[in-house]
Amino acid sequence: MKFGISHLSIVPVRREPADFHEQVNQILFGELFEILETNAKWVLVKTNHDDYQGWIDKKQYIPLNEEQYQEYFSKSKGLVRSPLSQITSSLGISSFIPMGSYIPGLINHHFDLGKDSYYLKDEILESPKFDIGLLHEAIHVFLNAPYQWGGRSVMGVDCSGFTQVLFRLMGVLLPRDASQQVQKGDSISFLEESQFGDLAFFGEEEGRITHVGVLMGSNRIAHSSGKVRLDWVDHQGIFNRDMGVYTHQLRAIRRFS
Repeated sequence: MKFGISHLSIVPVRREPADFHEQVNQILFGELFEILETNAKWVLVKTNHDDYQGWIDKKQYIPLNEEQYQEYFSKSKGLVRSPLSQITSSLGISSFIPMGSYIPGLINHHFDLGKDSYYLKDEILESPKFDIGLLHEAIHVFLNAPYQWGGRSVMGVDCSGFTQVLFRLMGVLLPRDASQQVQKGDSISFLEESQFGDLAFFGEEEGRITHVGVLMGSNRIAHSSGKVRLDWVDHQGIFNRDMGVYTHQLRAIRRFS
């Protein structure tokens, strides 16, 4: 078996092996994956943290054998908690990596990845746990980030990428899509019983889940729709004050704390 790890801030994952095909996901810095198939330019990967599959460019990752993969997998991994954190390689090249990126084996702000060594300027989150204060802070960091299909960073994020990254900081590993996330956690029957940090799911009349957001009390929600925004929510769904209409129909509430 062959594996890989991302050494770039964000790697686009495409539905089919071509640059013009739809981006369905992104791999963040330090994320591991299994290689399922290869061709001249592209590799089909399955991400370690959520088993999501898609195609990435061969030039955008570090290949690993099974022994190297297990070594990275077993290393302690902190999380970037800043919107963007600066890292500098031993060659003096600086780049920025997004919130939720994995940092393997950090010691005194230094870590190794592939054949290079890096210095990380910011502090990391070493022991993720459900923390309402941190969740509130992270939500506000994302506010006004543009909606981007498949996105998982403050530079562009979709609804389930938003919740997945936020909940990674809470120590909760969510699947990639809203339709998968709704199958996790504990069911909450009524909006009035919801708490800050519960996830609300929305969908069509036949029951298919197409949208997710983070409840901030029983009548406010943070979600990515056009941009990451705060809206009113009630038993009917999300009310967009800018448009003056309900945009999403409430279908389920789940608790992860």
